[in-house]
Amino acid sequence: MRFRKITVTLATAAAALVSTLTLAPAAGASPVGTTSIGGSAVIQPIKVSDPQSVATVWDNCLHGQSCVFQNSNGGGLLWVVPSAGSFKLANYDMNNRISSVWNRSGGTLSLYDGSDYSGLLAQYGAYGPPINVPTGINDRASSVTLY
Repeated sequence: MRFRKITVTLATAAAALVSTLTLAPAAGASPVGTTSIGGSAVIQPIKVSDPQSVATVWDNCLHGQSCVFQNSNGGGLLWVVPSAGSFKLANYDMNNRISSVWNRSGGTLSLYDGSDYSGLLAQYGAYGPPINVPTGINDRASSVTLY
């Protein structure tokens, strides 16, 4: 009987955590906007205006997403890679602006120096931890792939 109570308590706590992560965006975080390129909407980064929000920006990267951040420790602008594929960061106002990443998706996130997916800088495996990019590649990525 004692084991059953622990299981129920852990299940309740897990449900509360999932609810909090998926329903509560960081305070002060708001979308910059969307633009249209070739008839399709472009998802713009989230801009954090409240200094208190910087510590919680990591929370905006949900399980299953691959996220890149303008500043170290998940701060500044946030861009969520919209799907598997190849993306030129200039189209998303993130060219040469990536300082931290969190790949919570099932694919491998690759950062490239060239906008044509040349000059591999780094790769981040599926479901990895949040991480600051190494100093030598900070603010150098011009394109990304997620496969």
